[in-house]
Amino acid sequence: VVALFVAAVGGAIVLGDIQLDQKTRPFRIDFSGSVTGLSEGSTVRYRGVPVGSVSRIKINPNNVEQIDVVIEVDSTVPIKTDMVAVLESQGLTRIGYIEIQGGTQAAADLVATDGAIPVLPSRPSSLQQVFKSAPEIASQLVVLMARAERFLKPENEKAFGDILASLGTLTTSLADKAPDIET
Repeated sequence: VVALFVAAVGGAIVLGDIQLDQKTRPFRIDFSGSVTGLSEGSTVRYRGVPVGSVSRIKINPNNVEQIDVVIEVDSTVPIKTDMVAVLESQGLTRIGYIEIQGGTQAAADLVATDGAIPVLPSRPSSLQQVFKSAPEIASQLVVLMARAERFLKPENEKAFGDILASLGTLTTSLADKAPDIET
């Protein structure tokens, strides 16, 4: 029974490609918005490839407007100074993950100063930017609708009808005079 249990665990490790000795490096990310859907253990990806996981999420005690997230990234993955972290969500489930974007070969590696955990800058995702600008877009739509309402008053509708009728008459007259215009 013990031998069968050990064989099953060993098989799971080999077949599951579980790496018990994988070395990781920590990085801290300060998010200024909501991190809804993100949890400890969530995936960290670089250009869609899983490279690590979230190890800690907490509110910054020195700045309640920021959420401190610590990630563990495979030590073989180079994290550069021109990379940024973006909170993304998977489809309709809204399960959060962190996507590391950017990065060029020429940029320097992101390293810690004074023995602290290196800080990877963050920026809002495209969806967060849309939600953030939604109130401004809504107010502009209200202004646009008010202007359109003033422009489409009943008395203006008759004027537009008259203009269209005049244009119809003009184009008909031009079509009738086309042979004369050609000569």
